[in-house]
Amino acid sequence: MSKILAIDIGTASVSATVAEKNNEGKFFVSDFWRLPYESSNVQNASRILFKNLKQIFKEASKFHLGTTKVVVGFAYPLCLEKTMNGEFQRENQNFSVTEQELENTVQILKNKNNIEDSRAISHDILETKINGYEVKNPLGHNGEVLDIKVNFLEISSILKNHLEELKDKFFPSSEFKCFSDSSILKKAILRFFNPKKEFAVLDIGGEVSVFENFVFPFGIRHIEKKIGSVLNRFSFGHLDYPYERNTNKILKSHADYFSGFLKEHKYNTIFLTGGGANFPVFFDALNGDSIVVKKLEARDFEKFFLKINPLSGGEDAVLAALISLN
Repeated sequence: MSKILAIDIGTASVSATVAEKNNEGKFFVSDFWRLPYESSNVQNASRILFKNLKQIFKEASKFHLGTTKVVVGFAYPLCLEKTMNGEFQRENQNFSVTEQELENTVQILKNKNNIEDSRAISHDILETKINGYEVKNPLGHNGEVLDIKVNFLEISSILKNHLEELKDKFFPSSEFKCFSDSSILKKAILRFFNPKKEFAVLDIGGEVSVFENFVFPFGIRHIEKKIGSVLNRFSFGHLDYPYERNTNKILKSHADYFSGFLKEHKYNTIFLTGGGANFPVFFDALNGDSIVVKKLEARDFEKFFLKINPLSGGEDAVLAALISLN
C-alpha cells in the first residue's frame, strides 16, 4: 500500500489524515488529527500552529512508515495565489523546448513575483504558447518565442521554511505538494463531478470566502465574531427562537450580499463547503432561478474510500480532495 499524509492548514485549526491506498485504488483512513489554535493573536497563533504541525509530522512518521506523499492545503488568508505571464525569446529556435528551459522560465517569473515576507511554495503552469500558438505541452516543440502563464501559490517565508524543514526531517524521500484549499476543491469538482456550466467553490468554514480574485467577509469564523457563542448553539439545533431569528438575520445579510455578486458574474452552480455549510439560511439566500447551490462534503468522495469516517463533514472536504487527487 502507498500512504499519503494530507494536511489542511485552516485559520482556526490544522486537520490532517494518513490514508493508505490499496491495490484496487481505494483509500483507507488510518489516522486523523484536528488540532485547534487561536488565530486572533498572531504571535501566539504562529507558535501554536508550528507546534501542531510538528506534532502531526512527528506522530505520522512514528506510526506510518512508508508514507510516499505529503500534500498540504492552505486556507485564505494563510496563502495567496498570483498568476503571471511571461514572453521569452529563445536562444535557438531550431532546438526543441526542454524541461530545463521550461523550469528556467518559471524561475524567472518566480523571482519577479517574490515580495517581502512571502514566497512561492508551488506553481501550476496554466498555459503555454510557441510563436503565438497554444500548445498543451511545449516540450518537444521548437520556435522563436515561448509564452507562459503560471499560477503561483505563496505563503509566508516563515511558514514555508517551517513546513519544508519538517518534511525534510520526517519524510525526506517523500513527494511534497502544496495547494490552496479553493484550488484543490476546484480541481476535484472538475475531475470528479463533471460540472456542465460555470461554477464557484465557496469554503465558508474560515474567516472569509475566496474565489477568482475576489475576497468576501463570508466565513463562519468572521460571522462567529459577530454572534459569539450563539452560533455554536445554532449549529447543534438548540437555539431559542429569539436568538435563532437574530442569528438568521446576520447570516442572511451576508448571504444576500454574496448572492448579488454571484448573479452579476453569471455563475450557474455554487458548491458550498466548510463548517456551517449546512445552514439552511445560506441555501435559501443563494438558491434562485439562475443559481443552484450544492453542498460539497467529504462523504461526496466516498467512492474513493473503503471507509471515509472520520472524514465526514464539510470541513474535511479539502482533506478528501487532497487524498483523492493524489
